[in-house]
Amino acid sequence: MSDDTYDPNCEAIAPLISGALDNELTQQQHQQLHLHLAACAKCSKVYQELSALRGTLKADFTHRQQQQLVTESSGAQRVNLIAWWVLLICGLILAVAGVVSFWFGSDSPVWLKVVMSLVGFSLLALFLNVLKQRLQHAKSDPYTKVKL
Repeated sequence: MSDDTYDPNCEAIAPLISGALDNELTQQQHQQLHLHLAACAKCSKVYQELSALRGTLKADFTHRQQQQLVTESSGAQRVNLIAWWVLLICGLILAVAGVVSFWFGSDSPVWLKVVMSLVGFSLLALFLNVLKQRLQHAKSDPYTKVKL
């Protein structure tokens, strides 16, 4: 067929070209497309141009995405680490201030202070034990690198 003639089949094939580039065609549609592309130079040219454009865009996007991940990951990790340390230090200061205030600044009976302190230390021990288990499990977890 020449480029100047109108073929109604070309209009029906246009969605198949898009579907083929997105890997959405059935086997029958795929065969129909390739038979038409073998017979129609105009549609074949459109398919090749779109395929090349898709490859260029995909390569450019993945390159930019990788660069962005590299720059964000190192900076973000540093900021996260600093934020966690600041949070930990502030939490420790507040905990020490609370314990000192509770033991020396309140008129509560000694038995209540002892019981409340034991409850607090028990919760802290439980938290640290769970944290230790999670960190040990994270080292051997096969799904840590899976991205959703």
